[in-house]
Amino acid sequence: MPVPIDDAKHLIGGGAKAMFAKAIDEQGDLANEDFRKLYKQMLACYGKHCTVHTAPFPHSADVLAELHDRGWRWHWSPTSSKASRATF
Repeated sequence: MPVPIDDAKHLIGGGAKAMFAKAIDEQGDLANEDFRKLYKQMLACYGKHCTVHTAPFPHSADVLAELHDRGWRWHWSPTSSKASRATF
């Protein structure tokens, strides 16, 4: 069952697994094996849809263009806090 946004704000932080565990705990207990299965399903869904509502911060393209015009150079590399894959 979805958790309303206003009720979910306190769940955010500590990573996806902690957030997921807090949400599950709020809706009732779940056996460890069931939690692991559900968590794996959530990660698969997230992996497919993690960029659906992703956008650059307002004016970030302008800032990058300005830095480029001023001679700043950098090498882009996908970065992530996830050890197993990059986040784009």
